Formats: sequence, C-alpha cells, structure tokens
Amino acid sequence: MSIKVCDICAGSNVWAEANAKWDSEKNEWVLKNVFLDEFPTYCDDCCGQIDILDADEMLVNVINERENDDLSVERAEELDELYLRLDEAINK
Repeated sequence: MSIKVCDICAGSNVWAEANAKWDSEKNEWVLKNVFLDEFPTYCDDCCGQIDILDADEMLVNVINERENDDLSVERAEELDELYLRLDEAINK
C-alpha cells in the first residue's frame, strides 16, 4: 500500500471521509470507497480540504522539477522542503 500525502505540503497528516458497510457475518464495520474523488479529503497541517497523492509519485515529480536549471531560488527551496517532508513520510 502506498503512503498518501497532502498535495500542498506533502505532509502525511491526512484523512478522508468514507463509506462503511456493516458485515453481519464478521459482526464488524468494513470500510469502502476511501480516497475516491466523491469524498472530501483533508490535511490537518494545512487546515483545509486538499487532494491526496501517492508519496512515491509526488517524490518523483519533485526530483524531476528540482533538476530544472531555470528554477528560482524560492521554488528550489520549496522543492527541497517538499522532498524532506516526502522522505520523512515514506520512511516513517
């Protein structure tokens, strides 16, 4: 299973609304439809609704963008911070 992170801050402190179905044979709730588009997703670090991404995919995007020679200093620093957050989320 891949680690889910916030698309804004790359933090892993994310959650989503979901549906659950009662399984009368197991006598327990079974989660269904977590992280689908029709359910809102939130980041407690950003304090709002966000999109949730796979950490591995986001890390590849950050690395690829960071290799661009035309980046501003500010954007390079943002990408470095995102890289550190993603690395922390993946290696928890």
